Amino acid sequence: MARRKGPPPERIDKVAWEDPPVRKQFYAWDSIAEQLRAKPNEWARVFQQDRVSVVNALRQGAVGPMHPDLGFEYKTVNNVREPVRLCDLYARWNPDKVVSLRAAIRRTRKKA
Repeated sequence: MARRKGPPPERIDKVAWEDPPVRKQFYAWDSIAEQLRAKPNEWARVFQQDRVSVVNALRQGAVGPMHPDLGFEYKTVNNVREPVRLCDLYARWNPDKVVSLRAAIRRTRKKA
């Protein structure tokens, strides 16, 4: 384990009472998923030169409406490996890749 250089940090014993900043949602994932389902197996460009972290979240299933088990597939092109990693994202819906259990759970949750 690396040791911290310099003087030891001061102990934090007070909190600041404030609301957290509001996070903006740039993508309407429900709408995008619906559009992809309308044209099965056809690739669509979702964005150009946005953060790779968005693609990672999609691939890991962190974006519910576009979960890979619901049949969504992703490809990236024009990847940039600068301090802020960027890429173009293409996605499609493949009905053959839908995991029936995941789809059933999603339908049940949407009704609730």
